[in-house]
Amino acid sequence: MARIALFGGSFNPPHKGHLDVMLWLQRERAALGLDEVWILPTVNHAFGKELLPFEVRQDLILGILGTEFMARPIHRVVRREETYTADLLENLQRERPGDVFRPVLGADILHERHKWHRWEDILRLSDPIFVSRVGYTPPDGFQVHQVNAADPSSTDIRTRLAKGDPCFDVLPPVVAVRIRRARLYQNPHSGT
Repeated sequence: MARIALFGGSFNPPHKGHLDVMLWLQRERAALGLDEVWILPTVNHAFGKELLPFEVRQDLILGILGTEFMARPIHRVVRREETYTADLLENLQRERPGDVFRPVLGADILHERHKWHRWEDILRLSDPIFVSRVGYTPPDGFQVHQVNAADPSSTDIRTRLAKGDPCFDVLPPVVAVRIRRARLYQNPHSGT
């Protein structure tokens, strides 16, 4: 039986906040009872936002993993076609009976859980790992792990990149360099 954290998101682009959560999951894996961490960049955004192609975002994440996690690789990038967390959990449990899957979710979503597709099923199917977000106080009844993570806005990062700012203050260096070399995020009005 494997115990797997599912850290999903658009990762458009992957920034220092994402990296901080990845590092925290690695440090706390024993306390959380984890064997692996799967990083799941969404293929299709649940709210229809435009994204760079999956393969490009995957490459940016793999760049982070190559520099930060060489010693003990428990992280891996996994492509799944599901848009919604509840569907993902159901499919994974069907494909890998006996394994335990724990989505990693920012505490900010707890105030918007009514917008999530099949929220009650997510709670029924898993024991999510909620991580703190700057400026959000979780509602009663949810355990939130305090993670000292940067909290940049991906939208702001994309806007800054489109203006030529390399964003070294909010992007891991390997991501900033790859974005600059590939001339990604040149259009300020989209996720590309």
